Amino acid sequence: MAISKIRPLHGRNGESFVKTLKDREDYGMNPNKTDQGRLITAYQCNPHYAYKEFYATKQLYETLTGRSREHRVDVVAYLVIQSYKQGEITPEDANRLAYETVMEFTRGEHAFFVCTHVDRKNVHTHVYFNSTALDATRKFRNYYNSYKSLRAINDRLCKEHGYFVIEHPKEKGKSYKEWATEKAGTSWKAKLRQNIDTALPSAADFDNFLTRMRQAGYEIKRGKYISFRAPGQERFTRAKTLGADYTEQAIGARLAGRQRPTPVQKKARREYVSGINLLIDIQAKIDAGKSPGYERWAKIFNLKQAAKTFNYLSEHGIADYAGLLAHMTAVTEGMSEASSVMRKLGGRMAEVGTLKKHIANYSKTKKVFDQYKASGWSQSFRAQHAEELRLRQEAKQAFDALHTAKLPTMAQLQTEYTALLEQKKAKYEEYRCLKDEQYELQTVRRNVDQILRVELPDRQREQGR
Repeated sequence: MAISKIRPLHGRNGESFVKTLKDREDYGMNPNKTDQGRLITAYQCNPHYAYKEFYATKQLYETLTGRSREHRVDVVAYLVIQSYKQGEITPEDANRLAYETVMEFTRGEHAFFVCTHVDRKNVHTHVYFNSTALDATRKFRNYYNSYKSLRAINDRLCKEHGYFVIEHPKEKGKSYKEWATEKAGTSWKAKLRQNIDTALPSAADFDNFLTRMRQAGYEIKRGKYISFRAPGQERFTRAKTLGADYTEQAIGARLAGRQRPTPVQKKARREYVSGINLLIDIQAKIDAGKSPGYERWAKIFNLKQAAKTFNYLSEHGIADYAGLLAHMTAVTEGMSEASSVMRKLGGRMAEVGTLKKHIANYSKTKKVFDQYKASGWSQSFRAQHAEELRLRQEAKQAFDALHTAKLPTMAQLQTEYTALLEQKKAKYEEYRCLKDEQYELQTVRRNVDQILRVELPDRQREQGR
C-alpha cells in the first residue's frame, strides 16, 4: 500500500535558485540510493541537468509574463514522495507507478524526474517536478488539499496494478494499557494478529482460513464486520480494529495475492473455454434463480458482477473468449500508439521550448554583447559578464544548427507550442480512456475466469487440488 505526499521546495537564504535545486536533486539521484542511477526516469528533462533546465524555464516565464517573486518565498519545484511496505513492490514497479501518478497529477504539463530509493528496507520514491509549466506561461497551483487529489490518483493506480489500498487510513488510537500489553505480547489483539498471520500462509481460501482459526480455538462471528473471540476472552474483537492489514478485505487480498491456478486447472479451463459462448453461459447463470446448485455458485461468485460482465460483453459484441482476448489486445495496442504519439509531441515541444529559451536569452543579452564589442573584446569585461556571454553563445550555436535564413518569432513558436500542447492533452485523454477500459477489461476477464473455474466438472477440480 503506497503512502503519498507532496512538498513545495522553497528557495533558501544565501543560495541561488540553481544551488538550492541542485542540492535537493543530488540527494534524490544519489547513486547509492538509486542502484547506481538505474532507478531514475524522466519526463521532458535530463535528470542530471534538470536544475539548469528548470531554471531556464523559470527565466523564460519571467521574460514572458514579467512576474517574479522574492527568492526565499518562491517555490522552485515540488517533491512527491511515495513509500511502500517492505516486500510489497519491486523497485521497477514503484518507479513506473510514481511516473504514472505524477504524469496524471500534472497532466503532462510540467517536466519531472523519478528517483526510486532502495537503500532502506522499504522501497520509496522521490519525484521532483518543475513548478513552472513546460510552456513557461504559468506555474503549478498548489491548491488547498491538493494532496488529496494526489492520493486519489495514487490509490486508483495502485488498485489498477493490484496493490492494496487503505480505504480509511486514519485509525483509532490505543490506550496506554493496550499499548503496554501489546508491547509485552500479552494483549488479545496481539495474540489474534499472531494467529491470523500463522493461519494465512497455509490457508487455501477464506473459508479454509476461518476453519484454521476455529481449530486455533477462536469463536467467529460474521456480520457487517468479522469478529473473533479467544477462549477466556469476554468480548469479541473486530478484525478491522487490528489495523489496515487485518480487515476482512485485506485478509482476502492477502489470500488472493498468492493463489495461482495449478497446471491441471489451467488445462481444464482451456478445454472448457475453447467451446463456450460467454453470453449464453453467463445469461444462464443470471436466469438460474433458485434452481439446484444455484446456492453453491452464488456463494462463490456475485450475481451482480455476472450481470455487469454480461452487459459489457453484449455492448461490445464479444461472444467468446478469443474475442475477449482480441479486444484486450486492441486496447493495449491503442494505449501503446497513444503513448508513442505523446512522446513525439513531447519531443517537439521540448525543441520549441529550447528554441524559445535561446531567443529570449539572445534578446536579453544583446546590450551586454554590444558593450563587449565596443570594449574591443576586452578580456576583463568578458570575465565580468561570463554568464550572459555564455548564454548568447549557446543561443547563436543553436540558431546556426537550424540552417535557416530566418528564425521563427516568439509569437509563432508560442502558437506552435500551444497547438502541440492541445494535441498532447487530447492524446493523453485518449490514453486515459483506454487505460480505464483496460482496467474494466481486466475485471471482466477475472469475472469470466471465475465463472468458468466454478463451472469446471467436480472431478477436474478435485484433480486440480
